[in-house]
Amino acid sequence: MKLSTKEGRILACVEMDAHKSIKEIQKQTGYREHTIRYVLNQLEQNDIIRILPFIDAYPLGYQDYAVYFSLASENKSMKEQLVKRLTESPQVSWLGELGGDYQYGMAVYVKNASELLIFLNQLSAEFGNIFFEKSITVRVLFYQFQRKYFLPEQLSSIEAGFFGSTKKMVSIDDTDHQILSGLANHSYSSLRDLSRQINIPISTLTKHIQKLEQENIITAFTYSVDTTKINMQMFELLVYAKGMNQQLQQDLFAFAKQHRNIVHFLQCIGEWDFEMGVEVERAEDIVAITQELYQQFGERILTIKTLPLFRYIKLSYYPFQ
Repeated sequence: MKLSTKEGRILACVEMDAHKSIKEIQKQTGYREHTIRYVLNQLEQNDIIRILPFIDAYPLGYQDYAVYFSLASENKSMKEQLVKRLTESPQVSWLGELGGDYQYGMAVYVKNASELLIFLNQLSAEFGNIFFEKSITVRVLFYQFQRKYFLPEQLSSIEAGFFGSTKKMVSIDDTDHQILSGLANHSYSSLRDLSRQINIPISTLTKHIQKLEQENIITAFTYSVDTTKINMQMFELLVYAKGMNQQLQQDLFAFAKQHRNIVHFLQCIGEWDFEMGVEVERAEDIVAITQELYQQFGERILTIKTLPLFRYIKLSYYPFQ
């Protein structure tokens, strides 16, 4: 389906602030309360949106490793078993089905490279020599941008959720862990609903959430949008830079933040240096965006790989159970 102007305006208001009040949405859009509630309920019932908290696991001692890979076997049963294994893994925060140079991409949360090696060795022990080709990078900074193509002219401010910039380490207790896991991995209609699911009093739940927000563990409450259901096509751009250049990072970030079709930006250490998530109506539109990047940054960019992203199989910013 294609979003109506009304749906797009309302979603633009709440995408990066899922707890925004109805009065605030009314003020920004001019729509009546029942209209706003109806639109949000319909989008949720059609599985187009769901509440997804931005949880920064970096201050808890975790690192985010991106592993892009293709499989050595075309055996359908083996693929299904592997996808199930990765989806259920408490270390995998993101799993996506790709095209181009790789079949799959995943983000693995571990505390060091040795833990990543153990994780990959376990997969090989279970499934054999499954990786035909693989590339690994460390993601050091992640920004999720408000979707600009939802934005009407009068809503020009661009909000972003982020993680990876916090240097201070934080300790959490078992209750914090239970709440973070519930927020990230449960389906719930409200915090009161979640408190019943995880058997924690609502007063305790809200107190701990406030503390986790103050410590920048929870950096935002957002709506995750299944863009495959609104006729948008997703791509991941892997940007290879010439050398190490902090100014390039700042310039690419500014470009990505303002671009209508770029929805996230990552800085990496590894085979490539940056990633950009792009959403377009037509597949051919991605060519124009890569050309823009080459035109503005060609002297500082070595190459750009374009990967179609067919679907998100898993997305949780706190996959730990």
